[in-house]
Amino acid sequence: MGRVFSQDLYSKYPNLDKYSIVYVVRQMVKEGLCKTPVQGLQLLETDEIDVDGLIRRIHNGPDEPVSSTDDEDEEDHEDQKA
Repeated sequence: MGRVFSQDLYSKYPNLDKYSIVYVVRQMVKEGLCKTPVQGLQLLETDEIDVDGLIRRIHNGPDEPVSSTDDEDEEDHEDQKA
């Protein structure tokens, strides 16, 4: 069986082993950064991807969405008072 991905990924991302690459690509598909694992591997080879951020989200879950309005905060406080 041949290699699934380029050996250049090891030099580009020295902190990743072959199993970590699989988890990172899976997270990329899950977050909608790519549609297929093959596209994810191609993105890793050609683009600058925040691999550390992807690994953090794999372990800790998704980041909390940032509120863009103060209305949401006020609604949360009103619900807690009731």
